[in-house]
Amino acid sequence: MIRNAAPPRRGLTMIWAVVVLSVVTAMTATLSWQIVADRRAVEQRRHQAQSLWLARAGIERAAEHLLRDPDGYTGETVELLPRSQVRIVVRAEEGDVLLVTSEARYPTDDKPAVITRSRRFRRTVEKGEARLEPVAAATAK
Repeated sequence: MIRNAAPPRRGLTMIWAVVVLSVVTAMTATLSWQIVADRRAVEQRRHQAQSLWLARAGIERAAEHLLRDPDGYTGETVELLPRSQVRIVVRAEEGDVLLVTSEARYPTDDKPAVITRSRRFRRTVEKGEARLEPVAAATAK
């Protein structure tokens, strides 16, 4: 009498199929989550870079105002780009030193990156021509 091989086990095949599909689903979900997280991180870095350049532009804008007509200029709030806000504050310090602070927000409509930059200037007028000279920050002793 010849015995046949063991009968096929269909239940075991179905269990293996479910296990394989579960592993593939978990890997796909993890990969999707990682892609979304990376995209958010890149977007946040882009917003921070844009805010940095807007803050620097705010200081340049204030310098231009101080060279042209400094009387009464204490700052302003402007929208240099769509969805941006740059707040410029000019404050007189001891002597003839001016502290210019620029705070930039980008984007203004969704979790903005906020960057603040400050710079000190000394305004001088020689022969009718105004100049701004950067003043180094005082070091702590």
